[in-house]
Formats: sequence, structure tokens, C-alpha cells
Amino acid sequence: MIIPIITLVGLLLFASLSPALARIPDTYTVEKTKIQITARLLGEVESPPPITLSSPAQGEVAWVKNPGEAVRKGEEVGQIDPISAKIELKGAKNRLKIARKVLKQKEELLKLGLISKQEFLQYQARYNEIEGRVSLLSYQIKASELRSPTEGVIIKVFKGPGSMLAAGEAVLTIMPTEGLYVLASVPVEKAPQIHPGSKASISLPNGKRITGKVSTISPAGQGFVHARIIPDIPLPTTLVDSMVPVEITLSQRVALVIPSQAVVEKNGRFFVFAMPPQGKPQKREVKLGKTTGEGLIEVLSGLKEGERILAKGAYQEEYKNIKQYIHKED
Repeated sequence: MIIPIITLVGLLLFASLSPALARIPDTYTVEKTKIQITARLLGEVESPPPITLSSPAQGEVAWVKNPGEAVRKGEEVGQIDPISAKIELKGAKNRLKIARKVLKQKEELLKLGLISKQEFLQYQARYNEIEGRVSLLSYQIKASELRSPTEGVIIKVFKGPGSMLAAGEAVLTIMPTEGLYVLASVPVEKAPQIHPGSKASISLPNGKRITGKVSTISPAGQGFVHARIIPDIPLPTTLVDSMVPVEITLSQRVALVIPSQAVVEKNGRFFVFAMPPQGKPQKREVKLGKTTGEGLIEVLSGLKEGERILAKGAYQEEYKNIKQYIHKED
């Protein structure tokens, strides 16, 4: 029984066909090339943890965006009216103005030797304390304009307009939609071949591929580990929580390869048709290795570099031999 070539390729580890095979000529010269052995897996597109924005100071919620609204990085998503901070800042600025004049007077007295260095430093410390308080209050007032630190979607609002907040109290939570990554499930037997920095690719629903790299490996339980894949360019936000095919490169090496279409299988043995300089194609048994992501199969024995073999016509040749055999039997 002859198994169709697509079955053969499907049985080999990491097999995948390439549109490039359609351009393979009728004969093919056996050659060495750099091949990549990949693991074909499924992964789920995930986003970074939610981010909660809190009130920088005690105050009243002036306005806030609604749950479900999409936001851009740096966009204002709400505002707190820090009433007490504004009142305190006004007084602190007045104290700072007076303290600055006094500090200048102290400097003159120090130069004249009318006060000690220690007395001057003590007053300078009090001045620095007032100045620090002014800076803090100014920051709290400026930070009362809540801005999104990431592109995302608001998933929860804790307090609406008119609500009073204590300093540090949560206002809203944003689910980031930038920095998306893929969490792929890897069988534990493949885990030793994958490490941070391993190259990967992510297949999108539209047929395009995005390259990326493995950033971390973590336990997943039930015979699997998780490989986090960071894409080289941002993933579409519509893919959050969806499953996508991924390939992770396990190894790279130079090997003797032939097209998968050049191989025929019979009773668990693999054959090709070698093309001598003269005469008919010669059926030859080969031992095969891994299948690459380019539709090429590694040849471990049975062929030498530079030999030519039938490529597209391998199964036609095998079928012709079978017909001749059947005809003789009849």
C-alpha cells in the first residue's frame, strides 16, 4: 500500500508544506543547506496585567471615562479635583516665599559671623522641607489629571463623578491592549530544546506571519510548560484571548535535504528515484531525518550531495512500476 505524500509529511515531526514546493522542477539536485527544526504549537494571545489608576490626593472626582471605552497611551481618562491640596499649596507657597527671604538674611548673618553654621543649617533644612512640600502638592495637583499609561480598554470604574476620594484610593482599571504576547503550550519533552531567545513565528488569521522570540518558560502542569512569545511588531488587539498557531525554532544545522514530494513510502520504508547521467530512474531506499518548515526533508543516508533525483514525478514513477508489476502477474 502506498501512503499519499501528504500523509508521509504529516507523520514526520514538525512537518509543514511551503507554497515554494509548487515551483520545484521535475528533477532536483541533492544539496546541503541550513535547516530549521521547529515545533508547531497552539498559543493564546494574552495582554499584560490590568493597571489600576488611583487618586494622587484627597479630592472629588470631576469626571471619568466609562467602562468599555478604548483609550490611547497618554490620553486623559479622568480628573480629580484635589480641593485640600489646592488650599494647602496656596499656604505652602506663601510660607516658602517668606522662608526664602529669611534664608537669604541668614546667609548674610553667617558671613558676618553673627550666627553659627549649625543654626544656619537648621534653618536651611526647614526651608528645604517647605520647598519639598510645595513640590509634592504641585505634583499631586498635576497628577490629578489621570492619564492612561498604555493603550487599552477601561474595564472598571470604582468611583463616578462627584464621589469623594482619599489619597491613594482606586479610581479605574485599564486592561492594556499593547504589549500583547502569545502563551504557547509546549510538551515537556520539547521544553529542553526551547529557551529564552529562541526564534518563533505567529500565524495570523489573515494568513500573515509575525516573527518573535521566546521571553520566558514557566510550568503549566499536566505534561506541558508555557513559552511566552513576544512579537517583533504589535499584534492586533482583536486577537486578545484567541488561539493562534505558532512555530518555535528548536535547532538549526547544515544538512543534506530533498523535497518532501520526491519521497515515496512503502511498508514503512522510504524511497527516491535517483537520476543517473544516462538510463532510467533508479529506485533507492533512503533514511530520513526531520522535516523543515520549508517542505524539505533531511536525508541521513542513501544519497550523496550533487546527485539528481526525481522531484515532482516520484509518485508517477512508482505508480508506473506498480502497473508493470501487476501486468506481469496477470
